[in-house]
Amino acid sequence: MNEFEVAKQLEAQSQNGNGVGDQGKFWPEPFSMQQFLSRPKDSTLYRWENTLAARGTSMIVALPRDGKTYLALNLGLSVARGVPFLGRKTVQSPVLYVSLDNSCEDMDQFVEKLGVTSSDQIFIQPSPIPDNAEEWLVDVIKRNGIKLAIIDTLQRFFQLEEGDYCEAVNRMTPLDNLAKDIGFHVLYVHHAGKNGVYLGTTAYKAMCPTFMELMRVGELQQRVLKSDQRTGTNFDSVAVAMNKHGWLEVAGTYEDVQVREITVKIHELLEAHEGDGQTESYIRKEMPARGIIVSKAIKGMHKAGEIERTGGGKKGDPFKYHLAKTLSAEGPSYSFPFEGEKKTGLAGQESKNMTQVQVNSKKNSSPEFWDKNGTSTDEQNSARELRDEQNDGWEILE
Repeated sequence: MNEFEVAKQLEAQSQNGNGVGDQGKFWPEPFSMQQFLSRPKDSTLYRWENTLAARGTSMIVALPRDGKTYLALNLGLSVARGVPFLGRKTVQSPVLYVSLDNSCEDMDQFVEKLGVTSSDQIFIQPSPIPDNAEEWLVDVIKRNGIKLAIIDTLQRFFQLEEGDYCEAVNRMTPLDNLAKDIGFHVLYVHHAGKNGVYLGTTAYKAMCPTFMELMRVGELQQRVLKSDQRTGTNFDSVAVAMNKHGWLEVAGTYEDVQVREITVKIHELLEAHEGDGQTESYIRKEMPARGIIVSKAIKGMHKAGEIERTGGGKKGDPFKYHLAKTLSAEGPSYSFPFEGEKKTGLAGQESKNMTQVQVNSKKNSSPEFWDKNGTSTDEQNSARELRDEQNDGWEILE
């Protein structure tokens, strides 16, 4: 009996009440605490530091076209190369990407954008796959030493009835048990509904100790990633952006996202009152955000030379803010790239005013900019260079 059959037998016994007298098939003896504490332990706790356990399952959820496939593939390539991803280290390991939503031609665009090479330890399986998908997957994992398997998407892999909690648990548990027993991780990619909440049963989240959500927010459609984890460290709503090398990076906190949104609105307000300086208190009153967010936006715009101020900054003579003269004549030039025109992406999907935000080049996750110790060597990327990028590339993403 192989590992998959053992896991299936365990599930059958737990559901049917089989037990006494059936010890020849599967009859585990519980650990004593002494045995539990002294058992051999795997020194690798995480495949992706404080995020994906070395043994177990996780899920990334997003609306269609919000970038979940690209994020998952970028993560997979980071693991295959053993380079940091979104500021967290990875353990170099072979990776399997089961692409059920994308054709080989679609995947060509992704791998080209990421700079995947023939030497990378990534195996790609496009649709279709066998009907007995779980057994096939375990066989591929064992034969190729796979440590991270990415299933894109969960629904197409398991073909579950929507909203059936019991069926989802029964189908997903054997593979979860095998991941823990053999020592690999399964990352499921799954769709969210129109309200941003994952489709289907709550069993999906219950079965995945690490649950990640990627979403677009605000008028600038900035990507925000957050996670809900039983172990490790949550991503607390961080901005994610693509650098000029096609790799994803953390581009600030959720507060930074809000500041960038308000920066645009402040520009629009001052443009509408061109020639009339506005006080910070007036700007705050007109902005749909907390005062501290508005103040940070004003300070950032002033520091970047996007706005000018007059007045003494004291009672009876407050600072008044105006658009910088060069901006009034030439139009806005924000401290992050802003693209106001719609374009057609490589996959024929129309962008929605995409914005590539400024990223910290000192934490560049692109593999060619990390040495063998995991230290970034990409110190030449300036904010201006990133600002010159006209297309953030997200529109080609699923």
